[in-house]
Amino acid sequence: TLSAGISHNKMLAKLASAQNKPNKQTIVPTAGVQSLMEKLPLKSIRGLGGKAGREVVRVLMSEAGKSIGKDEDSLTAADLQRISDTDMVRLFGQQRGTWLARVSR
Repeated sequence: TLSAGISHNKMLAKLASAQNKPNKQTIVPTAGVQSLMEKLPLKSIRGLGGKAGREVVRVLMSEAGKSIGKDEDSLTAADLQRISDTDMVRLFGQQRGTWLARVSR
């Protein structure tokens, strides 16, 4: 069997591939990225599945948990998008904050 994802960058293509396993192909055009991000669990993003992901969730919940109206298991990539680039760097430091801002957009 083969599953494939096609998009305008490698990260989105990998995420798309995982959406319709097994043996299906998924295309995510630029216009469909926001829809994918709204459904995508935060922990599905490469690099956010383990300890780093738990730390990001902890900070998000302490900073914006009440305003986004979700619990930590229901956070999506779109919730991360709601934080400005400046606040990402303030909350997570220069390197991680910049990376989070980039992968969430």
